[in-house]
Amino acid sequence: EAALEDGADMVLRVHTSNFRIVGFTSRPSLEALAELAHRYGALLVEDLGSGSLVDLRARGVGDEPTIGESVAAGVDVVLFSGDKLLGAGQAGVICGRGELVARIRRNQLARAVRVDKLTLAALEATLRLYDDERTAYERIPTLRLLTRPVEELEADARRLAAGLAKLAPDVACRVLETTAQVGGGALPLEQLPSFAVAVAIAGVSAAQFMEGLRAVAPPIIARVAREEVIFDVRTVFPEELDGLVTWVAGVAARLAAGRAPDDTD
Repeated sequence: EAALEDGADMVLRVHTSNFRIVGFTSRPSLEALAELAHRYGALLVEDLGSGSLVDLRARGVGDEPTIGESVAAGVDVVLFSGDKLLGAGQAGVICGRGELVARIRRNQLARAVRVDKLTLAALEATLRLYDDERTAYERIPTLRLLTRPVEELEADARRLAAGLAKLAPDVACRVLETTAQVGGGALPLEQLPSFAVAVAIAGVSAAQFMEGLRAVAPPIIARVAREEVIFDVRTVFPEELDGLVTWVAGVAARLAAGRAPDDTD
């Protein structure tokens, strides 16, 4: 308020997209900030970061605010990413009061930082899916993977383990409960319940196994824990599962036989 009294023209709030401050902290609500800024004739701008258009909290995922909530609270301009939780390609999006967005669009700097037509086409196609929220959750990969029921994940993990046991019988694998992290840029502390398959090959280190997985086409990215390679099925689409079984079993079989895997696996 002191800054506004001294003639500041804008209040900027930046969302903690990839970190959290915990402990004895507090912050004013958006509604309070909007009232304060507008009382002095200033603008309220929010950099919301992750850009969620749907309320993931309703599906038990995190506490990420939505763009609609910011607009409804009186924010004049909202900035957010086209990727991350929105689920399109990498881009920056500006929305808010029409006359302000029009002024931004006319600024010459906008031409220097505008995205290309392919990015716009991808963004438009993704945004159209949000016309129906159920369609968005089914068709947008980010939302689909974040909200898959844990019962489906367990079934997929057991299917993956059974397939590996059949195609690579000399390889040890087991199903385990685990947690998946959403990651930085959106919900940095959020951990989701998941299931995974842990795989180990006698005489082959986890690092060698990982190297072999990265060498095939398409490359397979997993993680290592206690010398086991962990395949978290929350990161795998159900329609890709049979292919994953074939690729991983091929790499494992070659390594178990003492041969280096290649992109023909």
